Amino acid sequence: MKRKLANENQDFFRPIFRANWERLFLFNYVVRKELVQKYVPVEIDTFNEQAYISLVAFSVTKMRMVGLPNCQRFFLKPFCEHEFLNVSTYVSRGGELGIYFLEEFVNRYCAIPLAKITYGLPYQYAKIEYEESSEPTLARGLVGQRKCREIFDFKTRPFDSRDCCSCEKGSEAEFLMERYSAFTGRGGLRRRFEIRHKPWQYCRVEIENWTDDLIRKRVPCLVGAQLVSAYYSAGAYDVEIGFPCWVPS
Repeated sequence: MKRKLANENQDFFRPIFRANWERLFLFNYVVRKELVQKYVPVEIDTFNEQAYISLVAFSVTKMRMVGLPNCQRFFLKPFCEHEFLNVSTYVSRGGELGIYFLEEFVNRYCAIPLAKITYGLPYQYAKIEYEESSEPTLARGLVGQRKCREIFDFKTRPFDSRDCCSCEKGSEAEFLMERYSAFTGRGGLRRRFEIRHKPWQYCRVEIENWTDDLIRKRVPCLVGAQLVSAYYSAGAYDVEIGFPCWVPS
């Protein structure tokens, strides 16, 4: 069966939101497929017969609804700018490649109820701080939750963001990054939505400091997982986010 990207699908696509996803870091674990599959109602996809879970740290800016005037940003300001840490795995449904959200941390309380009701996204609040220096780039992130001693903390070694390039065909980076469908499962309902943006430009980064106690506490299927790679991208701009739709069991 042909494995297809959602961007190759010619079905009608109508976005409801646009946004920028900026200063994105992708931290990738290899994990046993059977451990992840217990928590995911969609078939786990693999690369070289290995399942992956990724932590995706990034900033959302200029989020807006399609078709509304620019003044909407004044009213939607609490939703338009925030930090994210997504925990996702990789799935395939009918040959369509996608991601499945296991957990999502966001630093805006007001965004949580709407995301859960509409898209079924597993949002939870966290205090998130991301910092990034100029060239050579050095980045650090810190994520913590109230009444929780565990944290997620990372610091990269210096790297040159000008080294970013397109994903090579058949590479790990292409497997992880070039996916344009997302799946969620909440309250017994499975949902799917599509996104559209230009192909990713990325470079590899090395980690200097790393603490992932918070993630391992919240995501039990990370037991025995090994961190195998880390990527950086300056981001994707004018990302189009489609309507959520229900997926039959």
